[in-house]
Amino acid sequence: MRKRTSILRSAGLLIVATIVLVLFIAITGDSRRQTNAMHRARAYAAELATRIGEGKLLPLNLSPGGLAAGERQPIGMEWVASSDAYWLRRTGRTVVAAWSVPVVRALGADGRAVIFFEGGAFVVRWLTLREFGQSMAAQNAVLEKLRTQAPNP
Repeated sequence: MRKRTSILRSAGLLIVATIVLVLFIAITGDSRRQTNAMHRARAYAAELATRIGEGKLLPLNLSPGGLAAGERQPIGMEWVASSDAYWLRRTGRTVVAAWSVPVVRALGADGRAVIFFEGGAFVVRWLTLREFGQSMAAQNAVLEKLRTQAPNP
């Protein structure tokens, strides 16, 4: 009887320890992936900040092609097209300027590192995929409205 209790206790402890270890690995992995995405986005935002002129307007070229030779390209980043930046810079509203590929999380909502242009500066924030979709839908609605109201550049 004691042997059976000892075996059950050991099995229970092994199960609890395994669950704790799996949760630790999942949380650590999620945190690392999110931190890496935010780090890349901040580096890209810092490079983009060098393109802001005296007028504090959204730069028209947000592609990484403007990086000097030898500088690292931002991995896994996408950015707003120059034609869209042309329209968005006139609005004075916060602009979704660039965003990372989706970061899949084991626990919690998946998301993206997003670079916004607001108040004449680039700001990096973490958004869930749902929040990012809402931000892009709102921005695309503004773009569509601007394009239908004014002639092409």
